[in-house]
Formats: sequence, C-alpha cells, structure tokens
Amino acid sequence: MRRKISQLPIVIAIFSLSVSLACYGQAAGQTSYTAKCLMCHGTTGLGDTPPGKMMNVQPFNSTQVLNMSDQALIGVLMNGSGKMPAYRGKISDTETNNLILFIHQLQKNQ
Repeated sequence: MRRKISQLPIVIAIFSLSVSLACYGQAAGQTSYTAKCLMCHGTTGLGDTPPGKMMNVQPFNSTQVLNMSDQALIGVLMNGSGKMPAYRGKISDTETNNLILFIHQLQKNQ
C-alpha cells in the first residue's frame, strides 16, 4: 500500500504534463489553422465560408471526416485533397500534429 501511495504524485505529474502538452498543441494548432485553413474551413471547421462552399469543403463533423484516422488526416494535410493544397515540405511534423489536435477540438465543439 505504501508503495502505491508514493507513486501517486508521479502519476499525477505525468498526467498533468500530458494535459498541458495537449493544450499547448491545440493552441499552436489554432495558430497554424488560422494562417492556413481558416479561409476555407471557417472558424468552426464547417467549411461554411464562401471559398469553402465554392470548393465543396467537407465539414469536420461530417461522417466521412469523423471516421478518418489521424494518419488519414495527416495524409490529406501532406498530399492535399481536391483543391486543397498539399503542405508536404511546408509544415513540420509538430505543426501537422498540432493541426490534427486542433481539428479534433473543433469536432468536439460542433
């Protein structure tokens, strides 16, 4: 019993750090999203902007997008899709992962 109690602060610290890193990633993802995605995907990720409507952008809450794995979403970011440009070589792996975190946050808010 004593051993479990002494490990509790470590578990709490690791959990807090992971939550903090996820929040940081979402904030950094929002910055990238605003610069690169907002024009077409809109503030909510619904693709309800004039360019988004013109290009038939899939809302992030559509079944098609919700069923995509993170790897599939990364593939879309890297290779583009339809009229969406490819970002391979233009954004870092960290920026890509942060964008995915932010997209998931938008999906939760919808």
